[in-house]
Amino acid sequence: MDNRNRSHYRSLFWPVILIGVGVVWLLGNLGMLSGNALNLLAALWPLLLVGIGLDLLFGRSRPLVGALIALILLGGVIFLLVSGSALGVQLPGSGDFKVEQFSTPLDGAKSAQVTIESASQPVEIKPLAAGGDLLLDATIGHYGQMQFDVSGGAERQILLRRKPSSGVNFGFEFRPDARWDIRLAPGVPYDLRIDSASGSTAINLEGLMLSRLSINSGSGSVAVVLPASSQAYEMALDSGSGAIDVQFPADTPVRARFNSGSGSLRLQVPRGAALRVEVQNGGSGSINLPGSLTRISGDSGEDEGVWESSGYSSAKNQIEIILEDVGSGSVRVQ
Repeated sequence: MDNRNRSHYRSLFWPVILIGVGVVWLLGNLGMLSGNALNLLAALWPLLLVGIGLDLLFGRSRPLVGALIALILLGGVIFLLVSGSALGVQLPGSGDFKVEQFSTPLDGAKSAQVTIESASQPVEIKPLAAGGDLLLDATIGHYGQMQFDVSGGAERQILLRRKPSSGVNFGFEFRPDARWDIRLAPGVPYDLRIDSASGSTAINLEGLMLSRLSINSGSGSVAVVLPASSQAYEMALDSGSGAIDVQFPADTPVRARFNSGSGSLRLQVPRGAALRVEVQNGGSGSINLPGSLTRISGDSGEDEGVWESSGYSSAKNQIEIILEDVGSGSVRVQ
């Protein structure tokens, strides 16, 4: 067979892209670009998809067209890295990275409503050591500016979040110290409200007092350890595609409501607990319940219905789980 008539795809797109990445990385290492060059490139990765698509459409038969597409793409990236801040484009690496401490004293607080709004940063919430004089102590690694508002006296209100930017936010932060470590004082009942996007959230509330827990998460994973209590409290969790893991305490009355999308949902219940599970909308995902539960309503073979453990109605410490909508994800109660 004559190979001379074969048509080969030899676009210059990728060689030019590799050269450009090296140039941008070098500029970052030389201090000519603020922040970390790798962070900047990672934040702008969707533009690479645009360039690949254009190269497949127009650069397959003409190598110079692929090179031109790559040059235009790199020119736009470099322009954003150099001039983006002046135009209102907020890139994680275009400002100074900071690690800040935020705290507020107990000062007679009898209850606290704490609202935490994070984005792509990992968040960890744990109790402070007993006997301290702080109600909340947080170490936050972040770009941009934080908002920390404290109001009220005995009934305290606390808001901790990164201030929203007025420009476009690409929303990636690849630094090991870009994380939120938050500690709460024991002995104060908390109405805890957490709103997270793509960052992982680890919440260990053992040893704390809780009146209500509300979590709204996107694609980030969420792991929750609920506290033991003689007083009943409520939990509500709405999630998108992130994996959710909730550990319920023993000898504690809890009412928990869940809405999930495509992520998995694992609910760990103590052995022998008085348990009621209500499935309002089973979606298209799988639902696995303990074999010790008995269906008390709903048609056999259907996901929707109500299941209870033996002696639930007369038990003192009841755990009630309401699955309002489980979407396409898997649910396991164990």
